[in-house]
Amino acid sequence: MGRLRAGVVALAPVTEPTPAAILDAYTHCATLNEISFATAACVVIDTETGNISYSLAGHPPPLVINPDGTHAWLNIAPAPPIAAGEICSFVNHPARLRPGATLVMYSDGLIERRGESLDQGLDRLEALTVRLVAIETDALASLLISELTSDVVVQDDIIVVCARWEPSRASRDSKPLGNPR
Repeated sequence: MGRLRAGVVALAPVTEPTPAAILDAYTHCATLNEISFATAACVVIDTETGNISYSLAGHPPPLVINPDGTHAWLNIAPAPPIAAGEICSFVNHPARLRPGATLVMYSDGLIERRGESLDQGLDRLEALTVRLVAIETDALASLLISELTSDVVVQDDIIVVCARWEPSRASRDSKPLGNPR
């Protein structure tokens, strides 16, 4: 995974900034490094508008929690995992964050447990995130990891990324420049 991440970091600046293009670059890196299987989720956030574009490659869906506790999974049918032997075209899917919404992305190691369905792990993540959504994102990520793994021996990598979209004051208060014609 280290080689794959390094390759994507090298290709990202010269790749179109869309999730589908980034996952295509990820696939290219996997092929070059003879990696036979990897899942990925890619989300691009427009920090001015809250519009997002996302694509999944065999990865569990990101979760969006609104400040009022309502929530939604960015749950589209994912493309096959990267380098899983299937040739596919990744697709950009649109969504929009409400002001104050928190996007939670995570690796499958956070939710998967032997002998359980994936839905059980997703339900645990959803319930805990809804309960904790008001705290700062760094603390939220740490708490999700500690709470969801406290009763199991961790056997997989775990990554959690939480991002909260707050419209900038500048974009809320901005006025057009110059004289309108």
